Amino acid sequence: MSRGTASSDGSAYDPSSQADAFALQMVGPNRSVLEIGAGLTRGLAAQGCRVTTVERDSRAAAEVRGVAAEIVLGDVDDVATLAGLPGNFDVAIAVGALTRFRNPQALLDKMAESISASGRVVIVAPNMAHADLRLARLQGRHDLLPSDHQAVGVTFEVIRDMVERAGLTIVDVSRVRIPAFESGLGIDRLTVPTATLNQILDDPEAETSQFVLTALRDDADRQAVRLSSRCEQLQADVERHLIAATAKSIEIGALTRELLAARAELQRQISASTEVERRIETLEAALQELRGTLDRTAGELRDAAERARLANEQLAAERTARAAVQAELTTLKATRMFRYSKMPRAIYSALRGKRR
Repeated sequence: MSRGTASSDGSAYDPSSQADAFALQMVGPNRSVLEIGAGLTRGLAAQGCRVTTVERDSRAAAEVRGVAAEIVLGDVDDVATLAGLPGNFDVAIAVGALTRFRNPQALLDKMAESISASGRVVIVAPNMAHADLRLARLQGRHDLLPSDHQAVGVTFEVIRDMVERAGLTIVDVSRVRIPAFESGLGIDRLTVPTATLNQILDDPEAETSQFVLTALRDDADRQAVRLSSRCEQLQADVERHLIAATAKSIEIGALTRELLAARAELQRQISASTEVERRIETLEAALQELRGTLDRTAGELRDAAERARLANEQLAAERTARAAVQAELTTLKATRMFRYSKMPRAIYSALRGKRR
């Protein structure tokens, strides 16, 4: 699909673009429009608007010649370019201009001067606080970021402050939202710590890709409304912070109780550990004493074993000697002399018995 005419700031009318659709809706049909950059010329003309386009690129200007009612060829950073424009436009619109020119505040001031008393200013600006852009900066991926230095600081707060300094007040805001990691910048979710991602996503504008807003002249009534709205916003912020503080206080109380319980448990564990250490020392002393007793008993057992061995050796020796005597006696009994001495030995035994 052709994106249509590209302006010098890189924007181009795209019928499928949500931001372009928001911007055209905010401009409305049949308006006299001052357009900064030939980005939406064809879309504006298609809804009956008379468009005066300020374009610094001659090729982009040539592409909308015959579509725009008037083309002013020049650089809007040069104040002379806008000096001769009338101050009665129904709408002044800029797509991306706040991030593409050296002095966006001066441009916005001139846009505010160019509209009629009932006119409006429509701005389309990227949100440089989108999650993917912030992650790209954190990861040092400067190749993914706009080269223009102004783009780095463009957030809704910055735009609102610039609008208010131009004497305008924002009355309508539409947001083009793109979820984190889906902007096409190629940020890998696996390379982002969860804590970092959660902190970035706490910003309610973290997934806003573009702001499309309408601002009107800030007369007294609008200023009162704006101040009232600002007060309500501040009150809501105070209440939100109070709720957060209360939640934190409850969390701190719970953590304090948990810490006290942990300290008590630690003290109990220390006391139990001390008792266990004393018990271990007692058991070690008893074990040492038992080892001494075992050593002494082992010595006594060795002495007893030695005595038993000697006794066994002596008993064996005696048995051997007795066996020798028995053998000798048996041999003796077997002799003829022993048999012949049997009668005298009997008489001798009898005589000994009578003497007793």
